[in-house]
Amino acid sequence: MGLSNILPLKINGLATDGHNAVSLRKSPQARRAMWVLLSAHARFALGARCRDLPPEWFVSEGGDDDFNNPIIANMAALRLGRMMDTRAFAEAKDFASRALREGGKMPELMKNELRCELLFLETINEPRPRAEEVERLRTPELQKYIRQSKTHLSKHRITYAYEKLIARNEGNAAKALEGFRKTCLAYPYAGDCESERELMAIIDGKASAV
Repeated sequence: MGLSNILPLKINGLATDGHNAVSLRKSPQARRAMWVLLSAHARFALGARCRDLPPEWFVSEGGDDDFNNPIIANMAALRLGRMMDTRAFAEAKDFASRALREGGKMPELMKNELRCELLFLETINEPRPRAEEVERLRTPELQKYIRQSKTHLSKHRITYAYEKLIARNEGNAAKALEGFRKTCLAYPYAGDCESERELMAIIDGKASAV
């Protein structure tokens, strides 16, 4: 396994360390993105949120939007997370849509993460959710991915939003909320928990306004 990991390959769409090393050598943008990603996760481990990260880390430079580069694609996910945490929802929707449109070679895992947030953003769309667009995005494949990713707080939040605002199924919404609460108890990133709780409150606010 160690030997295969140093080869510059993509396995099931995911880059090995060897592939990342080649990418870092060729691209100063990828090197900068890797530094930001490592620095960000160090802060997350201490309880920081995406919105707490220095804004200068997110100043776009040439090549920063090469969504087909695996390292820069990870940086795109961090950018989207910051937009979500600063509640720049319209900007986040445009960014996720563009990344999916332009990142044809992006790993499927990352595409699914973008699709999940795009689904959520359509579900809480202002002035009201676009139900047809929500159902178009909520493909059977994406639903399966969400079910398989229940260790992530965001997946419970996305399910809760759908059941609360689109399906109007209070029983399923209650199950999603309970899953969210249980996941929070063992979740390693306190900042993420705080941010996700605020997003859950936004869902409740929209539900009570209907």
